[in-house]
Amino acid sequence: MEILKYFFPVDTFRDVLSVFQSFYGDWWWIVTPPVLFFVLRDLWLLYLRWKKFLSTEHILLEIRIPKVVDRTPKAMEQVFSGLHALFDQPRFIEKYFQGKYQQWASVEMVSIEGATHFYIHVPRAHKNLVQSHVWAQYPEAEISEAEDYVKKVPMDIPNKNWDVWGAELILNKPDAYPIRTYPAFEEIVEEKRLDPLAALLELFGSLGPGEQMWFQWLIEPTLTQWHDAGKELVDDLISRRKDKKQDGLSKFLSETVGGFSTVFSPTTAAIQVKKEKPQDPPSLMMHMTPGERESIAAIEMKLGKIGFLTGARVVYVGRRETFNKSNIAAFFGAIRQFNTQNLNSLRPNISVMPKTLYIMGKQRNYFRKRRLMRLYRLRFFVKKKFIFNTEELATVYHFPGSMVAMAPMVSRIDAKKGEPPSTLPITG
Repeated sequence: MEILKYFFPVDTFRDVLSVFQSFYGDWWWIVTPPVLFFVLRDLWLLYLRWKKFLSTEHILLEIRIPKVVDRTPKAMEQVFSGLHALFDQPRFIEKYFQGKYQQWASVEMVSIEGATHFYIHVPRAHKNLVQSHVWAQYPEAEISEAEDYVKKVPMDIPNKNWDVWGAELILNKPDAYPIRTYPAFEEIVEEKRLDPLAALLELFGSLGPGEQMWFQWLIEPTLTQWHDAGKELVDDLISRRKDKKQDGLSKFLSETVGGFSTVFSPTTAAIQVKKEKPQDPPSLMMHMTPGERESIAAIEMKLGKIGFLTGARVVYVGRRETFNKSNIAAFFGAIRQFNTQNLNSLRPNISVMPKTLYIMGKQRNYFRKRRLMRLYRLRFFVKKKFIFNTEELATVYHFPGSMVAMAPMVSRIDAKKGEPPSTLPITG
């Protein structure tokens, strides 16, 4: 009230407030029900979905790969294409009365004291889906249910013995722009082929006792709605938009003038409309630089593949005596190889990342760290989602090939399993 005195006289403010109270007192029965309807609807959906989520059994599948993997990330792209079968859009009754929601998966790379593991977290009902598509591309891989590693650290982190840091990743540009994908790392000659995850896996392998780093990609299959925004972006870049947006005043004036001209001079108006028929702006493709053409081609390549609504979250956990903040900078250095200046890049979402330059920074950091740990344990989606296609997902999550087989401590199969020979004698 004191601040408002500088902007409004007290009498004027009271008059406005009394008019508002009088209006609401007379018309509350019209204004209140629509507002309450949307609030109660959201609360009802939240209750149903939370109940459905708690009743759904989830499992954590660990994928162990052989010592030598001769597959490129292209194989993992086929796995993600198969995982798009998770798409199951709920109908009206299922959504509002049964609490059904679009389920998602979490693909995770985890380093526990330098040992790197690959996990996929899904509802138990989709276990066969994951196994069939992974085995189709990696027939020698071992897939087994594993105990959730997040349960092996204290629930009340951060505390006096453990510290934690975490972040969520977002895109720097619109979703239609792709990041740098695995074809940019590949060469025809095997010795020149680079693995996009080599730097990240090297960081994971360098962690010592009492240190852990968890990196999860949350993926939810989506259909082609995101293609429309991408196509509009391409049309803007090459100046092929057919209908330019007008503001309200311009549109009102043009329609009003056009209406009067039609009424008072129909013939003249028809000739004028015929002469002023809007033409599509010419394409600027011939005048673009090679970099601009490359950007448009990359966007169209991304739009041509299956997409997932995606979120990324990283958590670094360590004991107080071994917690090393330099690993945070090393992580961001490892993911920068996916970034390009003319296309897209990954960066942390500073609105949820723990920082110290705040008023009451210690308390805010504490609550942000606890929130990140809680959301990671539950595998809940991040605050800001974005679209990745199968090629981008295969770039940031795949099983390392032979070029990085021995560098990090990746969990692998020591011996190949096989059937016993048919000539083996059988003793009764």
